[in-house]
Order: sequence, then C-alpha cells, then structure tokens
Amino acid sequence: MAQHPAHQHTHQHAHQHAHEHGHGQGQPDDQHMADMLDLDALVAGPLLDELTGWAAEHAPATVRDVVDLGAGTGTGTLALARRFPAARITSVDAAPAMLDRLRSATVALGDRVVPLEADLDQGWPVDLAAPDLVWSALALHHVADPVRLLDEIRDRLAPDGLLVLVEMDAPPTYLPHDVGHGRPGLEDRLHDAVDTGGMDPHPDWTDTLEAHGYDVVGCESFAVTTADPSTLARLAHLFLTHVRSRTADDLAADDRATLDLLLGDGPDSVLHRRDLELRASRTVWAARRA
Repeated sequence: MAQHPAHQHTHQHAHQHAHEHGHGQGQPDDQHMADMLDLDALVAGPLLDELTGWAAEHAPATVRDVVDLGAGTGTGTLALARRFPAARITSVDAAPAMLDRLRSATVALGDRVVPLEADLDQGWPVDLAAPDLVWSALALHHVADPVRLLDEIRDRLAPDGLLVLVEMDAPPTYLPHDVGHGRPGLEDRLHDAVDTGGMDPHPDWTDTLEAHGYDVVGCESFAVTTADPSTLARLAHLFLTHVRSRTADDLAADDRATLDLLLGDGPDSVLHRRDLELRASRTVWAARRA
C-alpha cells in the first residue's frame, strides 16, 4: 500500500526516553536510563495518552491482551492500561533495574500487569501468544535483528491484532544555538559526535513492514515540547550527561569544557537555565498482518 502521510501535532509535554537499555548495557547505565525514564514519566503522560488514543482508533474492538516490548520503567504500560481498561498487559524488558521500577509503578494495577524479563535479541518470548496489541516504543531499532522480531510478531498476533511502533525522528535538542560560552552550535556538534560514535539510527519502518507481511494502516508524526522549565532542565541534564559519556573522546577540548560547565553545579548549569527548549518528534506506525 502507499505510505500514509504524516500529520503534525504539537504538545506541551516531553517524551524523551533515550531508550537504550535492555541489550547488553551494564547496571550503572541501566540505573541512569531508569532515572531518565522516571523523570520522563512526569511529563509524558498526556502525550502517551494521545498516542494510545491514536492506536486505539486502529486496534480491534476488544483489546484484552497487550504486549509492551521494551517497557522500561512502565510509563507506556501505564498509558496502555488507562487506554485499554479490560486488558492484561505483559511488559517485557531485558533490564532487571527497569522491571523493578515498573513493578513499583504498576502495583495498583495488580495482576493486570505482568512484568517479563526477556532479551528480544533472543526472539519472541515463548510464553506469549496471540496478543490483540503489540506496542513497542523507542525499542525496536535497538534489537540486533529487528526484521526477525517483526516476522515473529506478525506470526503471533491475533487474527485482527495490531502492531504499534513508536520511534523518535531524531535525537532531541534542548540548548539554544549560542549557550553563552565557547563556540555557537555546541549541541549540533554533540549530536554529530554521538552519530560518529555509533548511536543507533531511528528508521522509517514503513517499507520494512510492508515487505514482511504487514498492512500499514496508519502513520503519523507528533512534535513534542514541554512548558515546565524545572522538569525540562532536569531532563536536559540527564540527557546531556548521557551524551557526555558517549562522546568524551570525540569532542574538541573547548566543547568538552563548555559541556562540563553546563553539567556542573555553578550558575551556568543547565539546571539553572531558563532558555532551554525541547525540540523533538515521534513517528507512530500502526500495522496489521496483511
């Protein structure tokens, strides 16, 4: 089928997962990512409610079995539980630190949420069959063989089941072009360095889905921002700390010095700035077995 045009929606919420856990990451990095995901949960709820509402428009009339692949600390699981109140949700992640937080976040839902530790690089978890909805947000492109996993999802979906994929279109940006120290354009150079260091791409899944037995029934883009300076500052600090750890050997000395200034405790720290602005977008695909 022809690719669906993407429509733009603007939101006053952040939804930055930087979702890179679950595939061979060490425990300290898992803890850092869990912190970022928990902070994201403070601002992501309204956006996720809209994304799950969009998904519900394409989902079967009755949704009773949902799988959240790469569930992280549970923000998406909670949104799915709100959207599909009769559903049982299996929340899959490879990182025990993520699942510990997910259990705490979803305790009020009782047995509606089933955390499952599983490495998607090893394929579809064998005890999951015929879900009505499979949701994967910012996770599929981190799988070693995503095409194999897509084939396995297709074969296991309920006859009228739906796959929903969410990806970021590009890494988020937070800083003004000129931060007042060093050379302008620091954040562009940071992202260039991260790309050089091998950050996974965020692909357009349309052609891949259609080539592997799916009918893409919807595709939309959502632009995301936040209006809360304090939360944005904390999110930016966590994200830039992660970027700093990824780019230490690839930055010029003056850029390292500026970034360290922004991540420090002084008056120039991003934690104290009020000129930050989140610029990011998400694309969502809905697909059924063809």
